[in-house]
Amino acid sequence: MIAKTGRRFAAMGTALALLVALLAGGAAARTQDAPAASGGDTAAVEDRRADEVVAFFAGLASLKARFVEITPDGGRREGIFLWQRPGRFRFSYTDGTPFIIVSDGRQVSLVDEEAGSVSRWPVAETVLAPLLARRPDPGALRAAIRAIHDGPVGGLFWVEVEDPAHPGRGRALLLISERGGALSWLGWRVPDGRGGVIEVRLFDAEANVEIAESAWEFADPRRAVRRKRRGM
Repeated sequence: MIAKTGRRFAAMGTALALLVALLAGGAAARTQDAPAASGGDTAAVEDRRADEVVAFFAGLASLKARFVEITPDGGRREGIFLWQRPGRFRFSYTDGTPFIIVSDGRQVSLVDEEAGSVSRWPVAETVLAPLLARRPDPGALRAAIRAIHDGPVGGLFWVEVEDPAHPGRGRALLLISERGGALSWLGWRVPDGRGGVIEVRLFDAEANVEIAESAWEFADPRRAVRRKRRGM
């Protein structure tokens, strides 16, 4: 029982850390984790990359991928990530983590299936909000790009984004692959609000796929708790 409780609190910390990171990252930690800009990258190359990123996200209506989430203390969780305009995303853990993080386009819900609780926040307050508009606005997407940084290896680069209308909500670093003239979204980094960084890596991504409406719903665990209490 003690071991199970310990695992649950560890899982809760991971899920909450990811949610906090998706929400306002905090001004103090906002830019300190960005890789140093490359001295070799010319302004022309950075402008080209920025324009290509804008075109990529403007043409991206939905995405399905496996994800691996890495927390500042080295903890790892994995599952399935779904993303769709307008404002919808879902993290479904496949490693036994008893949480779901899902946005229905209006609110982000943290669902604790074991405790039977649901917490909600406006999706517009997430760091990734600039990518979730109903209709992609190339001008708004371009304005959200604050800088381009070299990636960990050749063919990869980081795109630093921030909602220009709400700079206090923090910045995200998007990891982009550029191979064969095509771009792919490989993940992101966001500050966790406590001086650390949450990193999410995407694998086996499928772009512009059909996603069922049920993906943005969940069985509310509070109903089961209420039924259990009435039966006591």
